Amino acid sequence: MRAKKTLVMLFLLAALAALLPAAGSGGAPNGALAASISTLAQGPGQSPESKPRPDSAREVVMLVAGGDVGGRLFHLVPNALFVSSTDAAQVYEPRSGRLEPTRGRLHDSREGATATLLADGKLLIAGGLRCVNGIFGSRCAALDTAELYDPASGRFVTAGAGSGGKMSSARAGHSATLILGCNCAADGKVLLAGGISGSIKTTLRGIVSSVPLATAELYDPVKDAFVAVKAKMKDRRQNHCAAPLVGGQVLIAGGDDAGYFEHALSAAEIYDPKTNSFLPAGTMQTARELAQATTLERQVVKGSLAGDVLISGGLVTSGRLMGDSSSTAELYDPRAKRFIAIASHMSSPRTNHSAVLLASGPLAGTVLIAGGIQLRGDGTARGVRQVSYAPADIYDPSVDGTGEFRPTGDLNEARGGHAFALLSGGPNSGEVLVV
Repeated sequence: MRAKKTLVMLFLLAALAALLPAAGSGGAPNGALAASISTLAQGPGQSPESKPRPDSAREVVMLVAGGDVGGRLFHLVPNALFVSSTDAAQVYEPRSGRLEPTRGRLHDSREGATATLLADGKLLIAGGLRCVNGIFGSRCAALDTAELYDPASGRFVTAGAGSGGKMSSARAGHSATLILGCNCAADGKVLLAGGISGSIKTTLRGIVSSVPLATAELYDPVKDAFVAVKAKMKDRRQNHCAAPLVGGQVLIAGGDDAGYFEHALSAAEIYDPKTNSFLPAGTMQTARELAQATTLERQVVKGSLAGDVLISGGLVTSGRLMGDSSSTAELYDPRAKRFIAIASHMSSPRTNHSAVLLASGPLAGTVLIAGGIQLRGDGTARGVRQVSYAPADIYDPSVDGTGEFRPTGDLNEARGGHAFALLSGGPNSGEVLVV
C-alpha cells in the first residue's frame, strides 16, 4: 500500500512539473518586470555623481527587477515560477553590454509586478506576488505595495506616501497603463485594473488562485497617492491585456474571470478618464488570457491601421486546465469600436511572448513578436504540457488590409515569460533587448 501511495505521489509531482515552468539558468529571473528607462549616458571616466551631461546624451536602457529565483517544490520538483520571489534588480548597460546590479534593491521581494514609466522619468513598480517556498509547496500572496525607481540615483523608494504607503488594493495579474492625451485631470496618472488580491498556491492539483477583481485604482504621481476608482469594470479579470488609445482612453481586453487557466474572457471594455468610468468595448473574436496588446502608434505606423491595437496569441481556456495557446491575432479598431480577426497567423502558438513596436530602422512601423510558451491542457493536472519557443515573427500592418505575419530570425534560446525592451540612444539604439 505504501509503495502504491508513493507511486501516486510521484505521478502527481510529475504532472505538477509539466504545469509550471522548469527552472533555468542565467538571464533574468522568471516573472521579473522589465522596462525602458531614460538615463544620462556616462562619458569616459565619468561617474554617476559627476556633473550631468546635456539631454542629448540621454539614452534608454533596461531595468530588470524582481522575479522568481526558482527552487524545488516539495523538495523534489524543480520550477521557476511561483516558488521564491527576489528583491534583486539590475540595469542593462548598453556600452558594456552587461546587466549590472542597481545601487539599491526592491523594498519587497516580488514577481509578476507591473512597471510603468512616468512623465518625470521615474518608474512605478506596483503590486505583484511575494512567493515563499515551504515543505508543503509554495504560497504566493498579492502585494498592496508599490515602489518608485529613480534612474538618477539607482535606488527604490516606497510609492504612495499620500495614501499611507499602500495601494487601494493588493493586486497581482493586473494591468497598469499610463494615461496621456485626455486633456483632463487624469493626464499623467496610471490606471491599475483587475488582478487578484488574495493568493496563488501550487498544490498537487496544480495552481489554485483566488477570485479576480473587478476594481481599479489610479496612481497620482503629483500627490504620490493611490485612489480607488468608484466605478467597477464590467467583468472580473486577471491576466488580461491593456493598451492606451488616442485621447487617453484605455482598452482592457480578455483575461480570466475565474482564476489561473480557468476560463478565458472574450469581453473587452474601455476606461474613460474624463468620466472615470468603464464602457463596453465589444467582444474579441477569440477568448484569450495572457495575450499581448500592442498599440500601433500613429507617430510610427502609417496607413489605415494607425491607432489600432494588435492583440496577439494568448491562452484560449474553456475550463480548469483545459485549453491551448493560440497562433491567432486580432485588431481593435477604436473608431469602429470593434475587433477584427487577422487572416494571417503567427508561425507558432504563443503565450507569455514579447511584442514590441519597432520605431526606427528598416522595420519601422512593424511589430516584433518573439518567443513564448505553448501551454495546453486536457482538464487534468497530468495532462498539462508546455513548450518554450525560439521562433519570432514580424507583423506588418501595411499588408492586406489587416496586416500580415511573416517569420524572422529565431531567438538564440527558446524562452517564454521573458523580459524585453526597445532600446534607444547609445550603441544599441533601435534594438530590442530580450533577457
